Amino acid sequence: MPALLTQYLCINRHCILAISWEEADFNRAEVEGLILEVMKAARIHPWCGLCGSTKLHFETKALPGSVAETLPALRACEAAQSFTREFFPRPKDN
Repeated sequence: MPALLTQYLCINRHCILAISWEEADFNRAEVEGLILEVMKAARIHPWCGLCGSTKLHFETKALPGSVAETLPALRACEAAQSFTREFFPRPKDN
């Protein structure tokens, strides 16, 4: 079963957070809600750290294989982005 990738993007297509998933396990609304929950738990601010845009939207596309098949490439991308993420401050706890 092909995997899907849901990204939370700013208007300039900078990705705030993304999750890969399969339709057998979740639906879009659940994944979008999960992204927002992860952002809150990880204290990731709800605007783009690169361009400052507050206009965010979800986008879902099919990946060229299952989650298991695409996971190595997704993990490599995640590792590359984690370095950049550390340069942006997170909001303080309320």
